[in-house]
Amino acid sequence: MRWVRLYYPNRWRRNIGDLADPADKTFNWFLCSKRYKDPETGLYVAEIASGTKFYEEESGHTFVVPLEPPIKVLIDEGVSDLERVAKEKGYQGIAILNACNLSNPDAFFICHDVKFGFFDDSIVISKKERFCDIIDYSKRHSKCIRQVIPDFPTAEEIDGAVKKNKCSVMCKVLHQYVLEYTEAQK
Repeated sequence: MRWVRLYYPNRWRRNIGDLADPADKTFNWFLCSKRYKDPETGLYVAEIASGTKFYEEESGHTFVVPLEPPIKVLIDEGVSDLERVAKEKGYQGIAILNACNLSNPDAFFICHDVKFGFFDDSIVISKKERFCDIIDYSKRHSKCIRQVIPDFPTAEEIDGAVKKNKCSVMCKVLHQYVLEYTEAQK
């Protein structure tokens, strides 16, 4: 099973600040899918929209949902042995809601309120991975991040490192820096 986290598909959560109630800024299925009760199984599932992007913390890769066929994941709503049931019923994965443990979740563009697990090759590595959100964010905000983390690379250093290293390696390193930076923005 491949465990991934959702890239927020928009920036409203981070940019809206105190204008919205914190409860309104938690994860919502409409950000990436359609949630419903499957009439065939009676279980709650989410049909993940094609093009939805995910980040795999273990590898550093950005994954996307292919255009076809639709991907359905079983939602952790009172189902015991979620992974087994999902396989038996023919779903492509599972989704587990959890409490976000970040002290400043609004500042981060990767969702920590839910974790997705996909079977086999249900999702694929993005063909645009060299321009993934983590690298793009790191380059755009390098000056601000360097004020908090002085050894953070400049945009030019990131460009040079991406040419010399695998994108996934760069994303893992930058992800840790950006996470540290957002946690410092309390």
